Amino acid sequence: MNRTLRVLACVALTGCYAYQLAPLASIQPKNQVRVTARDGRRVELSGVTVAADTLRGLEVWRPSRDSVVVVAVADVTRVEVRRLQPVVTVVTIVGLSALAAFAYAAIMVSREGVLGGGSIF
Repeated sequence: MNRTLRVLACVALTGCYAYQLAPLASIQPKNQVRVTARDGRRVELSGVTVAADTLRGLEVWRPSRDSVVVVAVADVTRVEVRRLQPVVTVVTIVGLSALAAFAYAAIMVSREGVLGGGSIF
């Protein structure tokens, strides 16, 4: 049961996220952003800043100094911000908890037998 609690805690901490369309002006460095360029390239960035006509950020899957991505604002066709989906997260946690409780109950019944009295045969 202890392992199940750890799994549920991980789900609770990570949550369920989705990308939502957002105006370029609303982007903040704390946001994780998915940018689509005019040529169809799509990249996920963190630490995004927009200065004058340039968008800069660190590529999420390669966070090192040489993974800085620079895109001209004129080439950006779509900007999406990663946001927590609280309802989906809660439903997932409740569902996983119910599944874990059912599995635990099934294991206990199989160990103890029906009504705790051992085998019925």
